[in-house]
Order: sequence, then C-alpha cells, then structure tokens
Amino acid sequence: MVESAGASEVQDELLASDLVDDPSRSPAAEPHRAAPTARRRRRWAEQASLAAVALGAIGGFFAVSRVASKSKGSALDRAVMSRIGHARRPLWTAIAKTVTSIGSVFGAVAITGTAMYAARKRPRLVAQLAVGALGGVSAELWIKRIFRRQRPELLPHLERVTSTSFPSGHSMSASSLYLTLAFVLARGRRLRARRALALATAGAFASSVGATRVYLGVHWPTDVVGGLALGTAWACATEAAFDLVAAEQLEAVVEEQATRKPSTGPAPRAT
Repeated sequence: MVESAGASEVQDELLASDLVDDPSRSPAAEPHRAAPTARRRRRWAEQASLAAVALGAIGGFFAVSRVASKSKGSALDRAVMSRIGHARRPLWTAIAKTVTSIGSVFGAVAITGTAMYAARKRPRLVAQLAVGALGGVSAELWIKRIFRRQRPELLPHLERVTSTSFPSGHSMSASSLYLTLAFVLARGRRLRARRALALATAGAFASSVGATRVYLGVHWPTDVVGGLALGTAWACATEAAFDLVAAEQLEAVVEEQATRKPSTGPAPRAT
C-alpha cells in the first residue's frame, strides 16, 4: 500500500500541470497566476511554431529529394549504409531490434494509450496526446501512400517489412510520440525548469529509433531524417496550437478581472 501511494504521488507530481490544464483549478480563482501562465504558454507556443515551420521545411526538402532521387538512394545514403553494414554484430542487432520495437505502430499506440490513461483526469492533456502522438502515426501512414518509395536493398533486411520507404514510419511515430510526451510532462512543476533537457532527451531517443531502421537495412538515412523532421514538426505544431488556446483563455480571464470594479468593502482580516 505504501509503495502504491508513493507511485501515485509521483504520478500526480509529474502530471501536476499548470493552471489551465488542471480541471480542479480555476483561472478566475487564481488571477495572480493567470497572467504569468498565459505569458509562459504564449512564449512556448511561439517557440514551438518556429520549430514546426523549420522542421516541416526540412522534412519537405527531404520529401522532394526522395521523389527526385533514384531508387538506389543518394551517394550519402549508400556510404552510410555501407559503413553500418560493416559494423553489424549479433549484440548490436539484438539491441536494435529491441529499440526499434518501441517505435513501431503497435508500440506507439500502446505507450500513448498508457499515457492517456494516466492523464485521464486532465482532458486537455489527453487531447494533446491523442492529436500529437496518435495523429502523428496516422499522418505517417497517409504520407507513405503518397510517395511509395521502394525499400533499400543495399543490405540484407534484418526485419520483415511490407510498406514503402519514405518517410520512416518508426522515426516519425517516435518523434511525434516522445516529443508530445515531453511537452506534456514539461508543463508540470517537477520538469518545467528542465524543459529543454526533457525535449532533448525525447529527441535523442527518437533519433536512436530512427538509427535502428538504417542498421536493420530497411530504410535509407534520408528516410529517417525526413521522418524525424516531419514527426517533430507535427509534435511542435500540436504543442503550439494547445499553448495558444490556453494562453488566449487565460488572457481572457485576466482581462475580465481587470475590467471589474475594485471592491470598496473593508479588507479581510488576516487569519
């Protein structure tokens, strides 16, 4: 029971989000917190918007380059895959297969479902997880139907694959999922001061998932870079949208509080 209570406290602390995301709190009841929270969320929205535009442009560049390039991949693609082929070892193969499973559609859906259940008392967080994580998985499946690039055949495939190559679905799913999780968790009091570290960790893990796809021989490196860029752009755009909505709602409360006439009654006694 003690361990269960302790785990529950840690979960509550991690999910103890800011004023607008916590349904048990009211901005109108905490006007002194509404203004700084609105400024913080608007700043985050601006940062996420810039990242989404920049990374979306990178992903678009790689999309165009993949369409224009030959099915054998670019010289850089072939050089990287050849080096990786020489580095293959049984231990590295076992690790790669384990890591890549976390970025699969099944893994992404399972992790997202678990996170949504943990955040079930906070509808805004659940909604962002659904859009940022599951939406990224759905977008990846749709984008693959557009480009229909063939899989590389430079190295023997160490995993059975049936879909097309661009973008790397594991890379896009992992980046959209883990960055969305980092965005959500970094709003809480425990990780807010370490927001950059949380996002960097999520990005590094997503990149490691992408690297395993090249190691397993089922994607060109440019497939992975394009998938990471598009998945990151999706997560950033989702974060920007939710931050902007939150900031506007808080600013409306602050404006309403400012227009109210100050009370003329006696000040309450300190207790």
